[in-house]
Amino acid sequence: MSQSCPLCKNTEKEFFVRAYDRMVPRQENFNYVRCGSCSLVYLDPIPDNMEKYYPDNYSPYSISPKKKIKSAITRLAIRYHFSVDKPEGGVLIRFLFSQLSHLVMKRALSPFGKNRLLDIGCGAGNFLYRHQQLGWHVRGIDFSQKAFETCQQQGLKVHHGDVFSADYDGNSFDVITLRQVIEHVPEPVSVLRRAAEFLTPDGKILVSTPNVESLGILFFGNCWYPLDAPRHLVLFSPKTIRRLAEMAGLSVNRISMFIQPRYFSKSLQYLMGQGRILPENLVERKQVFAREKKKKRKWMRYVASPLTRIGSWFGKGEGMEVEMFKKT
Repeated sequence: MSQSCPLCKNTEKEFFVRAYDRMVPRQENFNYVRCGSCSLVYLDPIPDNMEKYYPDNYSPYSISPKKKIKSAITRLAIRYHFSVDKPEGGVLIRFLFSQLSHLVMKRALSPFGKNRLLDIGCGAGNFLYRHQQLGWHVRGIDFSQKAFETCQQQGLKVHHGDVFSADYDGNSFDVITLRQVIEHVPEPVSVLRRAAEFLTPDGKILVSTPNVESLGILFFGNCWYPLDAPRHLVLFSPKTIRRLAEMAGLSVNRISMFIQPRYFSKSLQYLMGQGRILPENLVERKQVFAREKKKKRKWMRYVASPLTRIGSWFGKGEGMEVEMFKKT
């Protein structure tokens, strides 16, 4: 059934792109449309029983080996910047490591407030585990049974369900993260508004999500890796992510483009290995997937890295990280 815009509820729309599930060969095809009012890009219609489109080997649910913090440069970054206690050293050395630390620990958060973290859509808990190592008080939420069990195996405290069934108190968390999550939910305004209820008055929400105005989608069209049909239900631009925050009662402090060569190289792999148009016959479609998996193109990453960096300079990065605060 055709649906209204998940952001503004307007029913006017125009065709954006026809897409395929490029992870698993399926008979279905999927259409993305652009809202005629707010310009949000969304999947129309949303398939029934979305759980079946998340296979057991879906990468966010897989666990990576527990990595202890060993390297000398990483320990120095923690000592002078990431320490949840007061970082050591003078102003100059702390400033130096604040500039270098995210090259060493790209996914780590700087200490903030009382260092209480909630990761919504935490998957296997790798992000939570790293911050637990750094001394944060961590909690997570995920609807996947497999992800929940994996987190339990790591000793992490995670709520199995969604943000609406979680019963955390208000003022519980200084930082709430939704990393590659908001594009998966059919009602992003409600999810973000609910997340804000758990936030301290001075806390912040960090949302990372693909940028539908990226250089990659311009080049690759429906082969763009972050399209990820049909799992990605909504695709944001800087304009629509600001509107999302506004409707959820939040203000945007900054939007930064992140450099992700893997998105670009995977898109190029889809384009060269599968092509823009897949056969309608399922047997032939499976044959295309089988041929594509046999070809390894490691050189693509070297081509992709400078292109994604250039795109990010002009606001056309493959993804956005958005920092939001409660309105005062």
